[in-house]
Amino acid sequence: MSKSCPRGYYAIAPEGDRGFEVDATRVRFGRGLLAETGTAARALGMTRVALLSDATVAKLPFTQHVRDSLSCAGVAFEEYNDISIEPTELSFQRAIEYAKDGRFDGYISVGGGSTMDTAKAVNLYTTYPTADFADYVNAPIGGGKAIPGALKPHIACPTTSGTGSECTGIVVFDFVERKLKTGIAGRALKPSLGIIDAEATSTLPPEVVACTGLDVLSHALESYTALPYSRRKHVPGQPRPLSQGANPFSDLSCLEALRIVGAYLLRAVHDTNDAEAREQMMFAATLAGIGFGNAGTHLPHGMAYAVAGLAEHYHAPGYPDGAPLVPHGMAVIINTPAVPSAI
Repeated sequence: MSKSCPRGYYAIAPEGDRGFEVDATRVRFGRGLLAETGTAARALGMTRVALLSDATVAKLPFTQHVRDSLSCAGVAFEEYNDISIEPTELSFQRAIEYAKDGRFDGYISVGGGSTMDTAKAVNLYTTYPTADFADYVNAPIGGGKAIPGALKPHIACPTTSGTGSECTGIVVFDFVERKLKTGIAGRALKPSLGIIDAEATSTLPPEVVACTGLDVLSHALESYTALPYSRRKHVPGQPRPLSQGANPFSDLSCLEALRIVGAYLLRAVHDTNDAEAREQMMFAATLAGIGFGNAGTHLPHGMAYAVAGLAEHYHAPGYPDGAPLVPHGMAVIINTPAVPSAI
């Protein structure tokens, strides 16, 4: 999948796309910014929101900062904490059922990719209900139905340094009924705003920092080595897909994310008090999210869905006890060394 051309130049294949599109969520990055959630919600027109987090994150001080900020801004909220790590269609459906009669005009997610993706799914299925949950799920697993229009405002506040979900229009989940991992994709799913506060990662166990950091590595590597946009056939007048292929903009994001991971991942894992390393890993996660949100990933992520979806006994250390669990970053990275020989 090498571009085989000077960096920054993409040879146009016959009938290939002659342009690329840059589409990224607006983000705020810095320490202590979760205290701005309330004013940000107000600015987006929110008056009554669903505040989503998992049972562990709900008890942490930075989540209280979000509550206090909402209260000070006069934004009413209800909390939902029944979110599964590595969510399933069943956990999504529970959250959707909770929210459908809540009269919410916006959503705020505080947590890792599981929480942010749950908020995206809830926003979608409560705004545009469908008789069959699989209708919006990516084809060929599901119907691949297009999202009909805009969704309600969603502020995504990541508390792990890996998924980049605050920047993407992608939802990933375990489809338990079919024993596989899959997703839902659409530009409308992108959060309205990402508030990235590195202080939120200070309590993360080293194992979680490692797994999420390897997800950043995979996002950046795969997006950078993806087939370029200039080799994708484009029909004039048709919208470009989310995963349009590697392009000069995604290259910039991914290369910087790779540099940061190389410099700071081990430090962030081995020293919980290394605030600089953990902040840098949060920035790398966002950069890689912007990169793969515009380019797409490839083989390691595709192979990882089977690894995670078929887990029956393994449960990763450092994660809350529960059902068998192969964290997404772990499921991806174990496939990555095998991919160069297949490219």
